[in-house]
Amino acid sequence: MLLFFGLLFAALNARPGTKAIAPGALVLDLNGTIVEQPEEQAPFAALSGQTMPKQYRARDVLRAIDEARTDDRVKALVLDLDRFGGGYPATLNEVADAIRRFRDTKKPVLAYATAYTDAGYRLAANASEIWVHPLGGTLFTGPGGSQLYYKGLIDKLGVNTHVYRVGKFKSFVEPYTRTDQSPEAREASQQLLGALFGQWQEAVTRARPKAQVAQFLSQPDRLILAANG
Repeated sequence: MLLFFGLLFAALNARPGTKAIAPGALVLDLNGTIVEQPEEQAPFAALSGQTMPKQYRARDVLRAIDEARTDDRVKALVLDLDRFGGGYPATLNEVADAIRRFRDTKKPVLAYATAYTDAGYRLAANASEIWVHPLGGTLFTGPGGSQLYYKGLIDKLGVNTHVYRVGKFKSFVEPYTRTDQSPEAREASQQLLGALFGQWQEAVTRARPKAQVAQFLSQPDRLILAANG
């Protein structure tokens, strides 16, 4: 017992090594999502074998990039976006701005991924060099997604739904009352998602004016054929 407490005391009072950190690159291996506050893992999740996707606190990522920007030992910034899970647009904008500030110091910023999604390319666009796997590519889908509608199933099951609402733009209950999207819901979605995608295009075009983003989104086949792709 005395030996145990002696070793514990020595471990608590041990000083970290003073070995100098050699110059190199800051590697951000973002194999998860960037969030404002990571979720707390359930107490028994590890015992049951459940694994939560990795989440990185936005302010930690921003602090690491900004501190590396003024650290003479950090000669470059490397973005490993191969398994990047994305983040909310506002968060990605902050991280992209931090990457741009790092690049403005004339230090190289290298980005790599097997394939770039909207979120990954939003960050990579601010790099000085963008690398991609020879068999990789890009997949830009824009914000949004798909919506399931249960009206047909509800009718087959003989279930009656009673909905009370006021106004036209009340689409939350539409999956239970319709088999498709109402014109009002479509208009609202197009306004919101169109604005978000427009901001993405503007930011990427500003970061890489030679990328011809608008042309690739509207006529990808023509540009690929012109490049003998």
